Amino acid sequence: MSAGAVSRDNRTVRASERVDAAERFLAAFDGADFSALRALLSDGLVAHVTTDDGGESLVHGADAYVASLREMISRAPVEYRVAFTQQPVIVGDDRVLVMLEIRAARNGSTLHNYSAQLFRWKDDLICEIQMTDAKPEESARFWA
Repeated sequence: MSAGAVSRDNRTVRASERVDAAERFLAAFDGADFSALRALLSDGLVAHVTTDDGGESLVHGADAYVASLREMISRAPVEYRVAFTQQPVIVGDDRVLVMLEIRAARNGSTLHNYSAQLFRWKDDLICEIQMTDAKPEESARFWA
């Protein structure tokens, strides 16, 4: 086997591991398992989060990101479900794109939304998340 073939096989294995990690990330979020979610993130994580006007807010640090998720879903009793709309897509050597459907209900209000999230890895941990929200204004109203 040539060196190029070995390298290609290694990239395939790493891509598969990253898809698996993206699936574990979603399962941890969906199950509100913040310890498991945090274990997948690098300390220096940078998260690009959609704002209610469709802009972008940056969250620096894995602990700050996890705290923001925990705070978002603990403001009031909420039932939510997050699911892949399709298989994760490998983008280059260090990224995986996931397409998500979000359904949530609380206090008589419901949310049905979609999100694309691009995860980037460094040293086997997610170091960057770029998130887009299909319905940012509706989402902001629901989670407020």
